[in-house]
Amino acid sequence: MKENLIIIGGFNTAGYADYAKRYLGSDISFFHVPATWFILDKDIRERIIYSGDLLPQDVFSKIYDDSIEFIKKFPRICDELKFKGVNLLEVLRYGLEREYGLIIEAFLVLREFAKKNKPAKIVIDPSCYRSERCRVYALVAGHVFRQQGIAVEEYGNNRGSRTVGSAILARLRMCSESVRAHIKCAAKSCGSFVINVLNMSGNNKDKIYFYGAFHHFEQLMEWFSERGEYNLVYVSEGVFYKKLPVLTANKISWLYFKRSAAGRSGKVNAIEVLAERISGHFDEFSGYFHGARFLFDLVVEFVRKELYANWGNFERMSDILERAYTDPKAKAIFAAEDQIPLSRFVVDVSNSHKVETFLICHGIMVEKNNFIFSTKNIFAYGRKISERIKEYSSPEKPNIIEVGMPRLRRLKDLAKEEAREKICRDFRIVSDQKIIVFIAGNMSFDVDLSVNDVRKNRQIICFEALRKLKALTDRDEKICLIVKLHPGTNEGPERLIYGRDILKGPGIRLNVTYDIDLLVRGADLIVHCESTVAYHGYVAGTNVARVRGEVQNPLWEFLDSGIENVLFVDSPSFIADIEALLERGGGASKEDIRKYLERNYKNEFIDPKDIVMDETDRAIRNNTRG
Repeated sequence: MKENLIIIGGFNTAGYADYAKRYLGSDISFFHVPATWFILDKDIRERIIYSGDLLPQDVFSKIYDDSIEFIKKFPRICDELKFKGVNLLEVLRYGLEREYGLIIEAFLVLREFAKKNKPAKIVIDPSCYRSERCRVYALVAGHVFRQQGIAVEEYGNNRGSRTVGSAILARLRMCSESVRAHIKCAAKSCGSFVINVLNMSGNNKDKIYFYGAFHHFEQLMEWFSERGEYNLVYVSEGVFYKKLPVLTANKISWLYFKRSAAGRSGKVNAIEVLAERISGHFDEFSGYFHGARFLFDLVVEFVRKELYANWGNFERMSDILERAYTDPKAKAIFAAEDQIPLSRFVVDVSNSHKVETFLICHGIMVEKNNFIFSTKNIFAYGRKISERIKEYSSPEKPNIIEVGMPRLRRLKDLAKEEAREKICRDFRIVSDQKIIVFIAGNMSFDVDLSVNDVRKNRQIICFEALRKLKALTDRDEKICLIVKLHPGTNEGPERLIYGRDILKGPGIRLNVTYDIDLLVRGADLIVHCESTVAYHGYVAGTNVARVRGEVQNPLWEFLDSGIENVLFVDSPSFIADIEALLERGGGASKEDIRKYLERNYKNEFIDPKDIVMDETDRAIRNNTRG
């Protein structure tokens, strides 16, 4: 009788023959850790087990809900232990929510796996040390299976050893990258100095700072510049050269921020003290960890690792902001978001200095954690997000102002004919062809922190939809498909999906960086699974279709709105439905869509400039700073 053997890992680059040869005579199955489905090897695909095969969806949903409750309570245990007035656990909350959910998911999935499969041996593949998700599963697996009396082996006992030659090449690459980084740093410092000299303004004006991606603020900064009542400062580690004229034309200063290399923090003692203090609170949170101390210890280790990675940036940013905020004229700062650690740190440091904080919502929120803000004022795009912010946000209830998305001002001003002509020129599309723009979203094959199979299912839906749309373009030369890739899929193993025959053909165009406003305005049809670009399409009056799966995200902005064209990719009528949308338009009339938008996003259809200006003035006037 063959030994029942389970191998845990990633498998995107491994072949079945390697395992079959090493474990000759064993009945091999594979537990695939990443929240993805794309596996090249057919033999592995036929033997694969996923987390979604072991637990029902409602269990994953409860993990997600528990993670939200956990991160609301967890930071309070160290409220008095702060850095520059900032609770560091609050700063890490976005990653903490995902890490906690992942740890509990791994524990419940693997415990159920051990009960159902009763394998003779578990093998941890080296691929488990290539991503955080796999690493957590490997650590939890070792504990769970050993508790069950099941042997655990590390495949090859190799966590990524390298030859002498590869080590030398890696060192040379590191030196080369270091030299390039110093050159770039020097160039940015010089650029910042030149821009600031050119844009010198009177010192008698109050200052407003902006921190985040440039395109999120470009419209706002132009509005403030036109009014001329404030000095504007953009805080950034870099500015695209083509945006330098925008800074100069609007007299916007550039405050250069140089990032610190990860892991070079000198504050070892402070980090260890914080980790030790957290460790003493297990009893308080044991219910969140099923009484398993080792799961809680994984969270503590995550906090320690994240602080080591971010502490240098916290120190540099706090020095920059504290110098800036010694000026009583520094009145406010705008942020693009306050989820990731450094952005949250910027907002919380600003709050501690009583500088008025603003957040501009530039994208549709699809997770509960997205709505937990620490900014004092939020410019929201509509009614639904406002209600959710009130439901999920922090105890300090923010001031919510609905203004639509200011960054869409350019989209509204674009002429459809002009946008279409430019797209046809740039992509070499015949003028009488119908243009479908497909928004691929995040197709990363190594999703580190993603509880449940929603993202995997979305990837499968995207892939199947693309395959059918390609078949449509192959047989109908009057249709061209532009696939807009997510910036995160520009490199890495996920690029395999786009290099295969599935997306090759005369009617297919691939792009990562093309102007999304032009695509939205010039397309005949936008197809997506769950993207902010759908909102852009509705505002622009372009036809939009959403491809959905069996499980829908209850937070999706337009769920049950009555204005969506919702398609099932496995429906026999999928292609016919796409063709009908290209010929006749959507199910809901343009008038119905407009009425819905005016009801839920009323300020999108007026110029929100005055609202933004007036609310900013009001908050600054009422601020007690200075």
